[in-house]
Amino acid sequence: MEKPNLIYPKELLKRYSDGQKDFSNYHVIPQDSSIIEISQRSSFKRKDLRGLILKNGKAMTFSFENANLENAIFDGTELSDSSFEGAILKNVSFNGCKLKNTDFTNARFENTDFSNSDISLAKFEGTKLENAKFENCVEEKVEGERMSSGQIIAEYTQGRRDFTGIVCPDAQLGGMNLKGIILKRAYLHYATFSSSDLTDADLSNAILTSVAFVNTTLRNTNMSNSNCYWSTFKKAIFENTNLRKANLLWTDLSGTNMGGAHIEGAKIGCCLMENTDLGMNLVNISAESMSTIKHSEQGGRGARVVSPKVNAVYGASSASYSSQSTYAASGAYSSSGGTYSGRSNNWEELADPTLKFIQGAQAMKKDGKYASKGEYK
Repeated sequence: MEKPNLIYPKELLKRYSDGQKDFSNYHVIPQDSSIIEISQRSSFKRKDLRGLILKNGKAMTFSFENANLENAIFDGTELSDSSFEGAILKNVSFNGCKLKNTDFTNARFENTDFSNSDISLAKFEGTKLENAKFENCVEEKVEGERMSSGQIIAEYTQGRRDFTGIVCPDAQLGGMNLKGIILKRAYLHYATFSSSDLTDADLSNAILTSVAFVNTTLRNTNMSNSNCYWSTFKKAIFENTNLRKANLLWTDLSGTNMGGAHIEGAKIGCCLMENTDLGMNLVNISAESMSTIKHSEQGGRGARVVSPKVNAVYGASSASYSSQSTYAASGAYSSSGGTYSGRSNNWEELADPTLKFIQGAQAMKKDGKYASKGEYK
């Protein structure tokens, strides 16, 4: 996985006001303690961003409501779950974009191009579609029993437990006791289960993209083969949780104990892990599965254990893990305090030497010296 160019909204706006217009290949992330805070979209509301170029990037769950985006180019960018409500979209190109569940209500179209884009679940109420181009667009057809949040709650209360294959995007199921619920292969994009109890639940093979699991109890929960892309598990309780072969890319795992989860074969990358205990089970995760991990500037060392083959640890201020720079040296840790190494681009493998339970861990030498003091077992 290539390392993305990350930028916060405030930085983007500052650079834009200073004259920069091209932000191609940038991934815009919310400037708070979480990569994703589904209940609060970071805002470009009412901003004048005429001529903005954000091609082949990512800006999910943002609000461009009532913004002036005349002549902007978003080609190839992922903008799912964002809102362009009331925005001026004259001569704007969304060619090849991912616009899943994106809200264009009352947006002003004029020569607006959506060609080759995924517009599944997108909202276009109050717009003049004749002023836009929709050639070769994809609209996902989701099959299954369609239910509302209220119907799920009512039928669960009456004793139903098996909701296999249901379709309920944006389900509001927070703060509930849903022990033993079966949601296999369910389509639950943008749902919330925050503060709910999903003990013994089965969410295997479910679509759980952009879902909130904040403070959710996931004890003995089966989430194997589920797609949790861009979801937040902040402070969720993992206890014998089955996340085998799950897609955990771009998730927030802050404040969790990953030692309570089974993650063999899971895709883990570009995750936020503030005060996260990754546990011993990440030691053997491959570089392909776990290519980038973000450590928060707060919380000291952040995660306690990382794979000995992590490609990059970025954004950390802790000298124990990485320098105060956008990215640590590719292939190893880089430390401004010298705990690991100042420059390590040519290293093939590195492990925390203080962790004696890493069997056979190796740290490549640099100028005849190991990366840090400590003993390997």
